[in-house]
Amino acid sequence: MAVTLQTDEGLIRPLEGSTIRRYTAGGTITAGQPVAMLAAGTIAMADGNGSDPIADFVIGCALKSVVAGDRVDVVVHGPISNCTAATPGKLIYISDTEGLMDETSTSNGVVGWAESATVVFVRPEKA
Repeated sequence: MAVTLQTDEGLIRPLEGSTIRRYTAGGTITAGQPVAMLAAGTIAMADGNGSDPIADFVIGCALKSVVAGDRVDVVVHGPISNCTAATPGKLIYISDTEGLMDETSTSNGVVGWAESATVVFVRPEKA
């Protein structure tokens, strides 16, 4: 089942205990989306179905919407409020659709697990 990302950027925020790192965007990223490190050292939307195998290894979730060249804070570990329809206790995977998350394993990397319907605990793992 797809996990619906929060569309109100004002509600996307790190929660207590989150670890945040700042990166440069290599493309357009929407707040709340899982992101991956690219070979160029920039980040882009994670993509479980892309041609670049590195793009299916999520490093965290973006805290704001940006375009290429912008700096963006990313929750790399810990809780983030970034969705509206997660099932508590389920693992959250990178979707085969670029920039989205899913509760169904498609042999893609793990973003983390759902603490509640609106909170993902980011704990990236390679599939």
